[in-house]
Amino acid sequence: MAPPVFLDSSFPLQYKAAMDKSFLKAIQCTRRAGKSTGEGKETLQSMIDVPESNHLYGALTLSSAKNIIWDTLLTELEAKKVPYRSNEQQGTIKLENKSQVKLFGLDSSYKEMRKILGSKYKTVKIDEAGSITQDLKRVCYQMVMPALTDVNGRLTLLGTAENIPKTFFEAVTTGLEPGWSIHKWTAFDNPYIAEKWREHIAWIEEFNPTFKLTSEYKTHYLNEWCADDKLLIIKINEKTVVEPIEFNSPTYILGVDIGFNDACAFTLVAFHKASPSLYVVESFKEPELDITDTANRIKTYLRKYPVAKVIIDGANKQGVEEIKNRHHVPLEAAEKQDKASFLKILADDITRQRVHYFRGKCQSLIDEQASLQWEDDTRQREDQRIPNDQNDSFLYAWREARNYLWKEEIKPDSINSDKYMDEFAKRLLEQRRRQHEP
Repeated sequence: MAPPVFLDSSFPLQYKAAMDKSFLKAIQCTRRAGKSTGEGKETLQSMIDVPESNHLYGALTLSSAKNIIWDTLLTELEAKKVPYRSNEQQGTIKLENKSQVKLFGLDSSYKEMRKILGSKYKTVKIDEAGSITQDLKRVCYQMVMPALTDVNGRLTLLGTAENIPKTFFEAVTTGLEPGWSIHKWTAFDNPYIAEKWREHIAWIEEFNPTFKLTSEYKTHYLNEWCADDKLLIIKINEKTVVEPIEFNSPTYILGVDIGFNDACAFTLVAFHKASPSLYVVESFKEPELDITDTANRIKTYLRKYPVAKVIIDGANKQGVEEIKNRHHVPLEAAEKQDKASFLKILADDITRQRVHYFRGKCQSLIDEQASLQWEDDTRQREDQRIPNDQNDSFLYAWREARNYLWKEEIKPDSINSDKYMDEFAKRLLEQRRRQHEP
């Protein structure tokens, strides 16, 4: 009996992408374009073609991975009459030839991710890549790729263009990140949905004539990257990045944002009496730090720099108190009220070049800040899809800094200058006038 064929040659662009066996592959499509269905079928085909092979299919969460692909996988297997065993709770499907696919979510802890990726995989597919703002680059290159090496496996990113600026998926699909085989199409290219898609757009346009002018239309219907620059919170000028300098009696402040599944972030700033600027000395973030690890990172800074204050996110009150009492680290709770207003002031400081970043010491902070945007035009809340751990640690330190109190020192004029002599003559005349007053 011939093995089943899941791939659909009557859908040319989907079929071409599925047949691409490149080590690194990216598929950027609109919604309803059939990208997930195509890659689900490709996963099943690989499971049939390579017995005893392991496969992963991931998305933002395990729940969203199930919503995207679970029913498709089962429907295809049943249509081809392929025996299988499934466990929906665990998100696993196993075939009689001992091949299996496991669904997973990228919101898993790093410990869980390392456990999942500890096996050898023939294919790993990550859906919703356009919406993933965790460190997807690190996940791909440091966590997934080693799991593919032994069996010549393949990694595929698939997703839609989103209005989230500077994601790794955007860099991949626009060619800024080299080494990836890229496929793009829209729902207009899907022979099973194209006509309904046109009708759907016409219906929307009837009630919203300006719909085609929106970023949503460009991203979700035309497959174009379209971040809304008006929503960007911080715009960094290259002139604000400077070579590290030596300070004269600086004041150092360390900002700390605590996380576990989210990264812990540390940003060290400095200011001194000879300059109105605040300098970002260094900044980094690290996942899976427990309370002791966090305390030890802070102590490293305290040993290296004469830090005047350590400002920390006080949301985890128990953790903060443990660092203070058990590890004897002096901490002050961060000011967090009216965050939106202070973000706007910070953005203004950066635009006016009152903030400078030491080159090579805080690039990850600069990258994060360049992607931050408001949730909507009200500009009262950050877009919750975008990580802000490092910027928060910087915001805590920046709010505590007092570089804005700097005043330019007024130097007396030289006794040889015309201005000095004119002022001297005025004072002399005034003195004589007073001597002759009755």
